[in-house]
Amino acid sequence: MTRIFPLILLVFCLCLSAAAQTITHAWDFNSSVVNNQVDGWNIVNFTNANTANGILSLTGSARFNHIRYNVPSGVTINPLQSKTAIIRLKNETSETVGRLYFWGSQASAVFIDFDITPNDSQFREYKIDLSRDTAWTGTISAIRFDVPTTLQTAYYGQQVKVDYVKLSTEVLPPPAPLPKPTMPAREPAPFGINLAGAGFGEKQNMPGVYMQHYEYPTKAELDYWKAKGLNLVRFSFVWERIQKSLNGPLDNFELTQMKRFVDEARARGMWVLLDFHNYGRRVINGNEVILGASGLPVATVTDVWRKLALVFKDYDNIWGYGIMNEPHDMLPTHPWFEIAQDLIEEIRDVDTHTPIVVGGDRWSSGYHWPSYSDNLKNLYDPSNKLIFEAHQYFDANFSGLYANSYDADQVTPTTGVDRIAPFVNWLKQNNLKGFVGEYSIPDDAADLSRWRVTLDNMLAYMKANGVNGTYWAAGPRWGANRMAVEPLGGVDRPQMTVLQNYLTADVVPTGSPTNQTHVWDFNGSLTNGLVDNWSFVQYGSVSAANGILSLTVSQTYNHLKHQPTAANAINPAVSKYAVIRLKNETPDTKARFYWRGADLAAHFVEFTITANDTQFKEYVVNLTQNTNWSGQSTIKEIRFDLPSPSSASAIGKIVRVDQVKLLSAVAPAPQPLTWNFDAPVTNYMVENWVIVNYTNASTANGILNLIAPVTYNHIKLDVPAASPIDPAVYQYATIKLKNGTAETKARFYWRGPDLAAHYAEFTITANDATFKEYTVDLSQIAAWAGQGTIKQIRFDVPTPVQAASWGAPVAIDFISLAATASPMQTLNVSSISQPLVAEGSLLEDQRQWQVVSAKDGVFQVMATVPQEERGQLLISDLSVRKLYSKLHTLPKGTTVLEAKVKRMAAGIYVVTWYNGREKITQKVKVN
Repeated sequence: MTRIFPLILLVFCLCLSAAAQTITHAWDFNSSVVNNQVDGWNIVNFTNANTANGILSLTGSARFNHIRYNVPSGVTINPLQSKTAIIRLKNETSETVGRLYFWGSQASAVFIDFDITPNDSQFREYKIDLSRDTAWTGTISAIRFDVPTTLQTAYYGQQVKVDYVKLSTEVLPPPAPLPKPTMPAREPAPFGINLAGAGFGEKQNMPGVYMQHYEYPTKAELDYWKAKGLNLVRFSFVWERIQKSLNGPLDNFELTQMKRFVDEARARGMWVLLDFHNYGRRVINGNEVILGASGLPVATVTDVWRKLALVFKDYDNIWGYGIMNEPHDMLPTHPWFEIAQDLIEEIRDVDTHTPIVVGGDRWSSGYHWPSYSDNLKNLYDPSNKLIFEAHQYFDANFSGLYANSYDADQVTPTTGVDRIAPFVNWLKQNNLKGFVGEYSIPDDAADLSRWRVTLDNMLAYMKANGVNGTYWAAGPRWGANRMAVEPLGGVDRPQMTVLQNYLTADVVPTGSPTNQTHVWDFNGSLTNGLVDNWSFVQYGSVSAANGILSLTVSQTYNHLKHQPTAANAINPAVSKYAVIRLKNETPDTKARFYWRGADLAAHFVEFTITANDTQFKEYVVNLTQNTNWSGQSTIKEIRFDLPSPSSASAIGKIVRVDQVKLLSAVAPAPQPLTWNFDAPVTNYMVENWVIVNYTNASTANGILNLIAPVTYNHIKLDVPAASPIDPAVYQYATIKLKNGTAETKARFYWRGPDLAAHYAEFTITANDATFKEYTVDLSQIAAWAGQGTIKQIRFDVPTPVQAASWGAPVAIDFISLAATASPMQTLNVSSISQPLVAEGSLLEDQRQWQVVSAKDGVFQVMATVPQEERGQLLISDLSVRKLYSKLHTLPKGTTVLEAKVKRMAAGIYVVTWYNGREKITQKVKVN
């Protein structure tokens, strides 16, 4: 009995093993091939198909060769039973990938790639797992094997021999996860190629037929480019395929193939740029429709990108979202800038970390970038991860078709550099990141050496300036195309002798201003009445020492002027801001910046300067909106009148000038450091402020409520080392409070590295019933400016508190430190449920700004400005989740802006207007 039991157990286990691998369908190819058919399988493109001894021999003759089985009536392939496909073959070709297609519940074919051994001398069995493919359901109408896929031209004539095909009930173990090697760093930025893929095909073929009009890149293609060291793939796809119907779901088949490709690139440590290859358009019913036109609202493209970002946001090898390839000729009512801004906002709502790549207008031309795409520098990305994409070709019409010869198109060795330089300079002037997504040369034998020099010079220039790129294009679908770099017959294309020398761009040092177009530091000595080619008119005396000009005012009109040379020409289209750093020791408050252009007329802008100053200050003259500046083809003279006109009391006083510069752009003023007291009080702390001596401390609706019980009460902030406060930047401290005590004095204290306590006293309103703002000007206090950094700040409100005021309340709305004398204005509106005029803000220059309504998901903001103004309107909730962000232009006068948010529940919202110089913010409670 003891011997029989193990025998029974062995038989039982063998039976289980056999049951686990039951063959549900089998084709042994014992029949003869008749009319390119055998055992119900159709033989497509293979030649010399024949069978012998149960072996089907096939000769590859085209890129796509396959055998296909159309399931006949009376035969059922049940996906619930058939879990694994098996093919036994000997692959005598040099290809390494096979592919199984099937037609099931999906309207289109679904495929699974599998690895096969190349140049094989023996038969091997390959198993393909069907059980985990969600499309392997329903009624299977056909199956097909492409062995191999695809076949390069060089391998035509090589054979594949198939022993059998089977379907089995076997459930294969889960595949091992793809390897995840360490990704190469983003910096230095990688060079790469465009791979022909899901973006292939003409508009008349949209969405087209898979494998007929387009395909997806293969693992073999990735292996080739990885071996070449080109680690960035610009992967094109089109809207019409990834989302078959507007606002509909992403197409499962296309999405599966995209994810497969991204996964395969990740397994090789390669970056992928997802390139939405639609030119600002979509084909609808055979017609190309421009974004924003009837039937194609902008919201449809933000919809598809939101869905794509939700899918790919967690992939760690997405180099960027290329939101639109080569937008051009967009509708005036829906310019590319506004569409791009909408796309950025929609993507950032679900993905805050993946870079967004923004192509330029006019087909993204690098040469034409400053003329057509300069406004893109004003795009706002809360994550500050924008990359700007230009394209550049070298033929006469910039098309990249290269219809003419090198000489006929008047190409030179520097054509590429000359054409891409406007884009690169724009990036440098605006301190932005860039990328060149397309460039190419033809492989014409007669001109090849010269084409390669032109390409080489451009890539060297890009590399030196920290700009990477991707060559157009690669992939087997290009075949022998003159510009393609797909190897032919296993042989590298001639362009590769250049491309393989550029794998990464140089890391350009940061820290020095990149937006300066001209700088004069006055470090030279006064020679023949000139310093740094500036001359001085009417000043009583002029001296230069340690980089400082000292100018003594002698009469009503005094000035310093500069006449640029041809070698240092001033281009008003590039130099848009005049900046002077000076210390005005006169009692006058006005100065002027003059210029003469090609019209030789004198034009000027007046600006305000600080009188009787004890320190140097920088003054910026904005010339961007002045047509007398921008309209000049060149500038022949610039000049500063300091002051202008001079009063009698200014005679004999000195103006000292440290620096003059011209800039292409100015950085926004540093954002205020603000504490809104929206968090609860915990252990007598709120938002890192320590509450000392006050009692009953609590917060409600963004208000910190305090009771003053003793003579000295204060709140203090120990500045974190990771977020230091620079006193040279933040020079105005503001507190908005309601003082319920009878006291009229308060103090702002600080400690620097000297650890000594310094303070500034200010007056507050006693027994107040409303909130008021109080600003402490620290800019003239040496004990503030002289600190290297600030270690602690503190408000004593009020101080001291007399016994009669003990127990009286103090309420604080916010505290801020700002860089400018126009600190952030914050208003608290207790409730807005119907349209009303809220407590508004009247700024010093008579601008008004206020939220007038917030209901039904729409905020209405009324603004009054004395002249046209452009800025960013932002709305967020108290968790700092941004609900709305968009650039607006306010015309002169009164305007009502409407901002629609997607989610408006009851609660407190922060509405902000930011014009590049200051922020105006209103807290609004919505019932």
